[in-house]
Amino acid sequence: MIDYDTARFKSSLVAAAAGIEINTFRAYFKRGHFLMLGETEQLAASHGVAHMWSLRDALGFAIAGELIRVGVDAGKAFKAAMWGFAHVGSMQFDPPIPGMPPARQPGELWDAQQVGFTFMAFFPATGAVRVFPASNQIQIAEAIEDPETHKPSASVLLFLNDIETRVLEALGVDRNPPSTTGEPAILPPGRTACQHDGRPAKGARRG
Repeated sequence: MIDYDTARFKSSLVAAAAGIEINTFRAYFKRGHFLMLGETEQLAASHGVAHMWSLRDALGFAIAGELIRVGVDAGKAFKAAMWGFAHVGSMQFDPPIPGMPPARQPGELWDAQQVGFTFMAFFPATGAVRVFPASNQIQIAEAIEDPETHKPSASVLLFLNDIETRVLEALGVDRNPPSTTGEPAILPPGRTACQHDGRPAKGARRG
């Protein structure tokens, strides 16, 4: 089982996993674009020791990095990544509502086989975020309807499964221990970021 909570990764590793140069990473904090999270990081800052980050933090920084690379302001990208996904989950309905996905824990993905791959739509006009699962094809209404205005709007779409895979590999975290059946884990091909009309976003990279 993956440990998402323990602060155990240095800033240099987290920045590299996010595709952000370490000096730029530190500059984002100095300029107030990125914020310290949790007591562990704040204590580190006050005592002058190395900052350590959790896997949830690392995933949030990686998402912020993707948004920054397609032109989103660093502060807005940080807010969207951390409070739209990494440190906020989804609601659990009791009793379950037919057609609604199960609860998603902060910083975690839905089960790809049971629920679908995990996507995040960011809406530049309002800064709103929508995280949703999709099985065989993207549910277009989820990708282009701004949750703030409830109207179609331009969006940046992130394929979170791809981002998570890249971060886990960069940090040396093993999601799938060796299978006893000898069957390899299968991950879908796809782009990390694309415009809502399916075209690659400017600056987007393949995973």
